[in-house]
Amino acid sequence: LILTVCLCQLVRNFQRTFESLKNVSNKSDLKKTYQKLGKELENLDYLAFKRQQVGVRALLGG
Repeated sequence: LILTVCLCQLVRNFQRTFESLKNVSNKSDLKKTYQKLGKELENLDYLAFKRQQVGVRALLGG
């Protein structure tokens, strides 16, 4: 359950950063926002992977 809550929080963070792309006014801000978006996506991907591992272990009885 904790992983799911964390995953939801990361999704919200990603959505906020993605939405902030609308307000970018120069190339420097665009670069910073894309870098932040990339890091958030990496975190989201990793946590989703960990969540999947927990689900598979539960199905296999481990």
